Amino acid sequence: MKPAFSTVACPDWTFERIATAAEEGGWQGVELRSFGFGGTRLACEPSQTAGEKVRALFSAAGTEVSCIATSACFDAPIRPAIIGALSSKPGLPLRHVHSALRIAMSLDCNLIRVFGAQVQAGQTRQATIHRIASQLAEAGDMAKNTGARVALENAGSFTTAADVCEILDLVDHPHVGVAYCPALAKLTGEDPVAGLNVIGERLMSVKLRDYRGGVPCHLGDGELPARAVVDALGKADFRGWLVFEHDRLWNRDASEPAATLAAAARRLYEWIGGSTHTRGTRQLVEV
Repeated sequence: MKPAFSTVACPDWTFERIATAAEEGGWQGVELRSFGFGGTRLACEPSQTAGEKVRALFSAAGTEVSCIATSACFDAPIRPAIIGALSSKPGLPLRHVHSALRIAMSLDCNLIRVFGAQVQAGQTRQATIHRIASQLAEAGDMAKNTGARVALENAGSFTTAADVCEILDLVDHPHVGVAYCPALAKLTGEDPVAGLNVIGERLMSVKLRDYRGGVPCHLGDGELPARAVVDALGKADFRGWLVFEHDRLWNRDASEPAATLAAAARRLYEWIGGSTHTRGTRQLVEV
């Protein structure tokens, strides 16, 4: 497995600061949260920066972009196009996917994250599932032409492994898989280790976080079974991205990012049987 961290932990950091933290912590990847073109919530918004600059910074730090994590959701009812207007263009979520794939290609990244999200008022669960699956299949076709893949993350009305796999059963696309958040699955009643078994080979990334009293905390110091998840991934010989998330973007009561990321790197490498890294020294960890 390959440790990475998400920039939701450090929304005020520049790309230069992120690259430094990645090198110091020995992180093999960084997942870039993105709100798309025009987004201003992140100092490290990938849509607002030249790909060549980010590639150069991260290459010098010995890390890579693991994923472009979008806000694209496929839950809204699709409205018929006005005759003659946008009739040949995809809906808004698919336009977000198209933009994210362009960003990913500029950064030599081969994964983007999307959501299914909510069953909306007046809609049935099955109708929503079919709508999400249909658009995910289109997103997979878009990704196929770029060499990238699309990962559906459990969230909203679809929080468990069984929920997302119910959607993917209808998609059955080689370029579409799962980004699994064990913390959210656990909070809604699922055993995350069992959830990993349900997802199986569809697993593309795992989003690891921890909480104590509802507030994000250092990895391993909270109430969620983060260590059990890492152990299960090791036994399964998972070779994808293990992404540490610390929700400072959404919760400013969360701890300051520098110490939190450094502690998470040490804890993760301890758990997966590797060693901590010093600046300038890299050792890939595979189990």
